[in-house]
Amino acid sequence: MNPWLFLSGVLAIIPGVAHGYLGEKQLIGPLLSAENVQGVLRSKVSRNILRGVWHLPAASWGLMGLMTIYYSFTPYPPVAPIAFAISTCSVALLVNLAATKGKHIGWPLLLVVSLLAVVGLYT
Repeated sequence: MNPWLFLSGVLAIIPGVAHGYLGEKQLIGPLLSAENVQGVLRSKVSRNILRGVWHLPAASWGLMGLMTIYYSFTPYPPVAPIAFAISTCSVALLVNLAATKGKHIGWPLLLVVSLLAVVGLYT
């Protein structure tokens, strides 16, 4: 077993769960259930699409975490899927870091996930 990939995978699931749960409870849920929504949010279809788009990163991080855990048990993990997970988490952390000027808790965790996967891929 590759402990670096395993730990990266486990930690990748955490921001997915947190993003989905906390975002639904504190941001998307209240926004979409507001009484006087206007503009594009008046449409139930638009609200459903926005909710789905919000949860897409959560699902992606969770699935990438499960994939990384799976590959941590293979003797020679394939580079392409792990590199995809690393690049996806890295882009997300950079956007998060820039957009919040470092004030959001998600970017450091995604940085750790990415670095652990890099170490795991090359050890």
